[in-house]
Amino acid sequence: MFISQAWRAWQGARGVALLAAAALAVGIGSTTAIYSVVNAVMLKPLPYRDGGRFVALFGAAVNDPERFASLSAEDARVYQDRTQAFDAFGWFRESNQNLVFAGEPHHVQGVRVTEPLVHQLGVDPVLGRWFTDQGGAMISSLLWSQLGSDPAIVGKPLTLDGRGYVVAGVMPPAFHLPVAGVAVAAVHTDVWLPLDPRESGAAYFAYARRKPGVTFAAAEADVKRVAAQIAADDPIGHAAYTARLLDLRETIIKDVRPTLLLLFAAAALLFLITCANAAGLLLARAVARARETATRVALGASRGQLAAQYLAEGAGRKPQTVDRGFDQLATITL
Repeated sequence: MFISQAWRAWQGARGVALLAAAALAVGIGSTTAIYSVVNAVMLKPLPYRDGGRFVALFGAAVNDPERFASLSAEDARVYQDRTQAFDAFGWFRESNQNLVFAGEPHHVQGVRVTEPLVHQLGVDPVLGRWFTDQGGAMISSLLWSQLGSDPAIVGKPLTLDGRGYVVAGVMPPAFHLPVAGVAVAAVHTDVWLPLDPRESGAAYFAYARRKPGVTFAAAEADVKRVAAQIAADDPIGHAAYTARLLDLRETIIKDVRPTLLLLFAAAALLFLITCANAAGLLLARAVARARETATRVALGASRGQLAAQYLAEGAGRKPQTVDRGFDQLATITL
């Protein structure tokens, strides 16, 4: 009975229903899309073991709070030896590489990284294992597919900038080292090579993991203490020198945070406008049916019966049975 009446009422208001559904679809879809981006960039944990404790270490100037400079290899070794707030520490440098595998040349993005750091990340290769000497090389899953996706590739030789290596392992598709962000431009890395911690030079960046229970403020104070020692040991080469520590996630979102928050606020506002529009359409529909509702009440319909009908209309169900006598009375208009 109620379903029959609801079906006829729904057919008469199909345009209103479609407009409301379309408005809600746009609002929900846009908000969900923006939230997915915000969640992936700002909220989702880093894909490392205890990723929330990882930090990035930069050189800085006392009088320039916005400077995030690289480290020299010598300074990186001093931070590793003298800091006390970390249970994992390592540094890396990016470099383009010319790779030759099975006689085919490829130009790839490479990263040289100290061995102790990679073993503390808690990310296992999908094939093989992390290198344990200077002769091993890790490749990305994308590069592996470009090289033919050979499941027996581990142990096979390849050449990088004229130097011979063997494939030690293949990393998962979601693995990133380094993460793109402050002072680091790499979006995708193809190959990871061992970095000799004894080498010298500049343009290194360091990642570290705070010990359990060590706050970010305590770690930052520890780093600045060592930076002051470095400046005191070499006042000419490290004039006005200090260090800057950032939470590793902060390095990713620091430059894009205002844009992401603005987009999220705009999507939320669009959703509120959409809800207001849908509510306005339904209110207009309810006002237009005031005479019909009054007629039903005059014929003896209870609140429960009216609610049942409106629920059936909301479900948009096709009638299975029809009580024609009540239908004829219920559709009388004043």
